[in-house]
Amino acid sequence: MILFKYLGDKDVFQTVFAKLHAKRLVNETYISDYAEKCMISKMKQACSMEYTLRLERLCKDASISKDLNAEFKIYAESIAERVKLDFRAVVMTSASWPFKEKSTCGIPADLQHSAELFFAFYCGKHKDRTLTWFHDVSWGELAMDCTTTTYTLRASMFQMAVLLQFNSELNFTVQQLHESTGIAMDTLLMVLHSLLKFRLLVRVEERSGGTSTQAALRLEPDTLLCVNDQYCNKKVHVNINVPLKAEVQAQQESTNKSALECRRMCIQATIVRIMKARKSLKHEELVAEVLSQLSLRFQPDVLMIKAGIDVLLDKEYIERAQEEPDVYNYVALNSVPNHLTAKFLL
Repeated sequence: MILFKYLGDKDVFQTVFAKLHAKRLVNETYISDYAEKCMISKMKQACSMEYTLRLERLCKDASISKDLNAEFKIYAESIAERVKLDFRAVVMTSASWPFKEKSTCGIPADLQHSAELFFAFYCGKHKDRTLTWFHDVSWGELAMDCTTTTYTLRASMFQMAVLLQFNSELNFTVQQLHESTGIAMDTLLMVLHSLLKFRLLVRVEERSGGTSTQAALRLEPDTLLCVNDQYCNKKVHVNINVPLKAEVQAQQESTNKSALECRRMCIQATIVRIMKARKSLKHEELVAEVLSQLSLRFQPDVLMIKAGIDVLLDKEYIERAQEEPDVYNYVALNSVPNHLTAKFLL
């Protein structure tokens, strides 16, 4: 927390922390509930209640999900539906969930029944809500027993969707996997490269004694793949659920874009709040006041503040004084629009 106090862009830190926090909750990789809540509490003390609102919602949603899964098991037993898998769902509200982008992927047939059963249970319990599956952060464990040793693989949803296809056929082309899994081709190629890197899958020509030239390392739609029945690892529990390069890059771009948009709205909301309280201010005084109030969250750019003032002038939240062009007057309104307040609170 000592370093946190010296961060200039606390809003960007909040966005990144929220995504990592959500992943820890979904992947169950956090040390303890106490450690997560303790960190959030310290950030609240350093900044404000609004700063940690989303993080606290995530913790609350994760806690509710534990009770929800217990209720789901009772529900499944009550309708004589035995869930063969250790199926667990983490239900997060859209207001707290920090990820917006999602990739397409068909739910594997082995998981379809459990997913549909949970969907029916949840929608029956909350008729006014809609569930959306986020496969990008979903994961599971697979037992690989095609070798002399049985391995437990911790895999992403995309990796599971690919590997489970080989329960029905020995070989698949890249195009066949694309059609059977419903994964976008660019995402599928990255998933296949990761499975080839872990040596869980191999090219059929390679297993037959073909050479691994640079050209052969490229995956084409007609490239034939199979499970590596000679797979060997010192560990019996293997974590292959690693972030894809494109996924990391997309998240970085999304974080930067989200932070920039949030700053714009935050600056506008701050200007409105200041002008509502002060009624009339010179340009330099308004800029200085905005800089002072937002310094705990981030260091706003003066040009961005000027742009925010121009937007509010166009929307007639404020107006220039007729006698003094560098003086702004607050235009009385019934209420501040919700989009300004809501964005600032988040």
